[in-house]
Amino acid sequence: MPISDVKIRALQPEDVPRLTALTQGEVSELNTPTYFTQCFEAHQAQERLMFLAVDDENSILGYVQYNRFPLYAAFRNHAIPEIQDLYVTPQMRRQGIAKKLINHCENLARQEGHKLIGIGVGLTKSYGTAQILYNQLGYHPDGAGLVYNRTPVAKGTQVFADDNLCLMMIKHLD
Repeated sequence: MPISDVKIRALQPEDVPRLTALTQGEVSELNTPTYFTQCFEAHQAQERLMFLAVDDENSILGYVQYNRFPLYAAFRNHAIPEIQDLYVTPQMRRQGIAKKLINHCENLARQEGHKLIGIGVGLTKSYGTAQILYNQLGYHPDGAGLVYNRTPVAKGTQVFADDNLCLMMIKHLD
């Protein structure tokens, strides 16, 4: 499928059960019955917007969240929106969908007058493709070092190398 056929649209109520089914067995922390319901509530409140990549038949190919009020203090204190929960279905990866979702968030940040946008990336091998993509798109470390659960890790602290261990990155928007 050509990337030009992929459309980005806002989350709708009928998407909640579809997203739950889509990610079942794929994304462990999202496999709670209420996760996407909470996402929809945050979307309705305009706190954390969710956008879907869909094909011409409205099949969900991926999604992303645009968080206006991130938990990471360095972003929140400087009013830097954060791209979160970027996901593309396994069969649609490496086709430009993640880039299209990120570009959508960057354009929204520009429209809202932001000069910076942030994103976090995991540090285990499973995030290697994302690390490379974010770098290629112009993201660089924010300078705070490692974070765990969106809190900077102090020197000498032991943490688990799981999905909560991240490097926070920023991009200057032109």
